[in-house]
Amino acid sequence: MSDIKVPFKYERRKFFRIKLPLPLEAILEVLEIKGRKVNVGNTKVLVKNIGPGGLCFVSDIKFPVRNEMILQFTFQLLEEEIKVRGNIVWSGKTKEDLYEYGVEFTIDENERVDLIRILNQVQIKIKKNILFSEGSFVSISYNTYFN
Repeated sequence: MSDIKVPFKYERRKFFRIKLPLPLEAILEVLEIKGRKVNVGNTKVLVKNIGPGGLCFVSDIKFPVRNEMILQFTFQLLEEEIKVRGNIVWSGKTKEDLYEYGVEFTIDENERVDLIRILNQVQIKIKKNILFSEGSFVSISYNTYFN
């Protein structure tokens, strides 16, 4: 036996996350900044993983990490259009010099229950079928997508 201790990484998430088999294309809109409604258009981003509490997305745009900026993500999953709102809680850079963000949802419990129902179905389909593709998935690399 080795005396090497592996540091324990504390999991802060309250909910499960699903690592998607392919990036999921979503439309991101900034809805509010500091409580004020804004209309600055939208952009496409790629979602890496998602759960009832939040998601991780990749973009070629640098966003600030602020809880006073409310974002909305719209995407197709299991033939349903899903809209979720949240704010960025962390950011980082990818190997491809793109930006990666963690978003915590600000949705009510009814919306969360609906999302959990859909995500449970997604999890089952992913486990049964590696080629699960019932959503707005893209099959190209992040770098190719954003260039």
